[in-house]
Amino acid sequence: LAEKQKECRQALGCLAHARDLAPGDASVHFFFGVVCVEANLGQEAYVSLKKAVELDPANAYYNYALGAVILARDDTHPAIECFQRYCQVVPHDPRGRFALGVAYFYSHDLNSARKELEAVTKFPQTAPGAHYFLGRIADLEGKLDQAAAQLALSLRERPGYADALAELGIVRTKQKQYGAAAEALEAAVRKD
Repeated sequence: LAEKQKECRQALGCLAHARDLAPGDASVHFFFGVVCVEANLGQEAYVSLKKAVELDPANAYYNYALGAVILARDDTHPAIECFQRYCQVVPHDPRGRFALGVAYFYSHDLNSARKELEAVTKFPQTAPGAHYFLGRIADLEGKLDQAAAQLALSLRERPGYADALAELGIVRTKQKQYGAAAEALEAAVRKD
């Protein structure tokens, strides 16, 4: 009830007590980690979600949540294993492959990232983000026309996507298309 009422401190207190009573219950550690995310307590979320995964390593959702928290940390490489486990258990969910592609991207494995992201461009829930990251990969590789095309696809799928607009502004600047760059960057600022 405390979590539903957005009273994170009270919810964390109740969950800490539950954790003391049932230290081997992965679901308590998972829920504690989720509430920590809501309370913007990244390190505590990481520790709790990691414990949930240690207690129940086959749980797809625990792995997905831990992977998402790891992506906000300095060393993103461990997120790859979390999302791989998720994809093994829930193979038909494109969000898992998208998250795996993002983990590869932030771990600087661009070839693996490209493979995962290209596979999920056909799904409405992942297409905007997949094209966005494919655009970023093309930009990093110096393929500016390809980057602009991928970012345009992202914006076609999700008009007003601020991150894609900002990245498109950067690409247009590199292409010395300053008017188009200014337009994209101004639109990004208006959106976010």
